[in-house]
Amino acid sequence: MSSKAKQNEDKNLLDEFYKKQKEELSALLESEKIDHNPVTQIKIGKIYHGGFDDGTSKISPWDNARYWFSRAAEQDYPESYYFLASCYDMDEDVDRQNAALAFQLYQKAYELDVFQACIELGRCYEAGFGIGKDEKAALDFYLKAAGKGIPLSFRFVAECFLFGRGTQRNPAEAKKWYEKLIKNDYSAYGVFPTGDDYLFLGIASKLTAENKAAFKKVFEYFKKSADMGNPNGMNEAGECYFYGLGVKEDNEKAFELFKEAAEKNCSFAYKNLGHCYSKGFGVKENKNRAFSCFKKSFDMGNEQASLELAICYNQGEGVEEDVDVAFQFFARAKKLGLAESWWWLGKCYEYGDGCRQDFSKAFSNYKKAMELGDPKGFVSVAECYIAGIGTKKNFEKGWEIIQSQAKSGNQMARDWLEENM
Repeated sequence: MSSKAKQNEDKNLLDEFYKKQKEELSALLESEKIDHNPVTQIKIGKIYHGGFDDGTSKISPWDNARYWFSRAAEQDYPESYYFLASCYDMDEDVDRQNAALAFQLYQKAYELDVFQACIELGRCYEAGFGIGKDEKAALDFYLKAAGKGIPLSFRFVAECFLFGRGTQRNPAEAKKWYEKLIKNDYSAYGVFPTGDDYLFLGIASKLTAENKAAFKKVFEYFKKSADMGNPNGMNEAGECYFYGLGVKEDNEKAFELFKEAAEKNCSFAYKNLGHCYSKGFGVKENKNRAFSCFKKSFDMGNEQASLELAICYNQGEGVEEDVDVAFQFFARAKKLGLAESWWWLGKCYEYGDGCRQDFSKAFSNYKKAMELGDPKGFVSVAECYIAGIGTKKNFEKGWEIIQSQAKSGNQMARDWLEENM
């Protein structure tokens, strides 16, 4: 189908929808003249709130919606408070928002057993909209809605447990709620699983996976998210291919997914794309492109890319060597708790790269890297003990660390032994 034909088809569908809405509105207005039924008034308000405008009214669709919801509220019809509140809530145009009034109306609806209002009250508490911010209160309202079987609330409950909002982080509990959301058909409620739902379910499943079968499911969720066009899902699916998690390792597929996600402005994907270019994973090695990808990721707000940028500047890979800039980036990366950054800082202090040479600080940074589990940290600490760099010389202790690490599978320790035996 040509682009013009598609435009014509879309226009025809829109015209047909508009025609049906106009006919429905006309019938509802005639009915309302007879009995002033609040249910009818709400139906009229919802059509206007959806943006319907036939060009004959002197007031805006939003004002029309507010008018009809208010008419129903004058009859103290419970749901009217919920819909009237929606005219003032945080999703409306900023000039129409009235946080205090929206919260008050949602509260009134809730008190009249309109349990859909639980979700909106939860959102108000979570965002501090019309009431003091209180994530625990938000979760309590989401759980009340979930207890009444309101499908949309399952997503909010799951997010709270996954990200630790109003409660301790609990990936297993989050996984349960996400599964409840995606494994049942709630289309009648207007609720459909999104790319983010599958992404977050994948993350929750990854954090709780205990065997290969579980990781296979993790990949399926990320792949589903990716297929729905979610860039973060693409990045996660790419990582599954890269590390062979739940799927056969395939660097070329990983690279393609990282590339597609990066094109959709995923900062984490740019970092992964940089790794591919840096080492030639799934693509021809290109240090210049690697640096550009790391820089792009960092500029987009991904602080974790600071370590990769630091290494590039320190080694002169894809950019002119600059140990001063490298040291600054290593210091930033250290604040994120990245073990390898402590090791690099130790190297900087040992050789005076970008800082004043200080063997004591070199040793303390190596030791921190070791404590955080960095393989290079163990070897460097051992070397410091053996040679007395920044600490009292203790050949036996250094040798013990090297041998213990070699036995446990630290390849760097094994290589050191081969070179120094």
